[in-house]
Amino acid sequence: MDNKKMEIIEAIKKYHTIIIHRHVNPDPDALGSQLGLKKLLKHSCPSKEVYAVGEEVDKLLFIGDMDVISDNKYKDALVIVCDTANISRISDSRYDHGDMLIKIDHHPEYEQFGDISWVDPSYSSASEMLVDLFLEFPEGFIMNKEAAKSFYAGILSDTGNFTNGNTTPRTLNMVSHLRTYNIQPERIHNSLNVKAKNASRLQKDILMSFKVTDKGVAYFIITDELLNMYGVDRLEASNLVNTLSSVGTIKSGLSSSNTLLKSVSGYVHGIFPSHRSPVNSMVEDIHWLQALPSIPGRRLIMLSKHWIKSAHNRAFMT
Repeated sequence: MDNKKMEIIEAIKKYHTIIIHRHVNPDPDALGSQLGLKKLLKHSCPSKEVYAVGEEVDKLLFIGDMDVISDNKYKDALVIVCDTANISRISDSRYDHGDMLIKIDHHPEYEQFGDISWVDPSYSSASEMLVDLFLEFPEGFIMNKEAAKSFYAGILSDTGNFTNGNTTPRTLNMVSHLRTYNIQPERIHNSLNVKAKNASRLQKDILMSFKVTDKGVAYFIITDELLNMYGVDRLEASNLVNTLSSVGTIKSGLSSSNTLLKSVSGYVHGIFPSHRSPVNSMVEDIHWLQALPSIPGRRLIMLSKHWIKSAHNRAFMT
């Protein structure tokens, strides 16, 4: 793995133009890793052209803004894709227009792509991976306050405020380093965790109306109709992912308590990676997923799955 890290560092040093992508419908880690990397490189290598591309999310603009660039910027450019397990989820289809492609992702390997692919599910987040990368290879790269704020937001979000099982001593070491940059973590916490009144009402509905399968899975299905009724968008709904984590375990003897968020409509839009299992095979192998009520159209399914015993189970939105 150190060889891959070194290859990434050498590629970054080599290219004058670097364009950074991440997945569609970005969450804070997608944006945190993407924009943290951009800010760190711009600060460390001011002569380079570094861009972050993709759609913007109004509620996450505090992490940073996207760049709008022309196609010719990709000529002889290095393209880095952060926090994205498979090609179909990459935001901005021009990711393959550059001279070299690098994948950096903390989800279990789902689809291989890139000239260099650094995939390591032992990390809590893509943001943590990048902080670790530049701490390991500090020569020529300098962390700054703005980059640290973005990376911190990504780690904070993907660890559920450092409460999820994917929060390791290494994670906390990375966070400890970021906090030396006067990033005002309380402001980042507040920005990520603020709930609009409509989202709070939806959360109350979830707690009042969730169901439990005979396999011990507490779940709640959010349809487009329900989102429209409450005036809540998909990002706000995804921020409620831990709502069912407080539901008492039904299957005894297991200490893990994880909440998962799914979107299923013939195709599995949301996935829940485990530490070792490929994403799609895991979804296909779990028979209770097929047993959930069939509802036409796109919907989100919130699950509290206490009997998946893995410190690295986590959820994300597509």
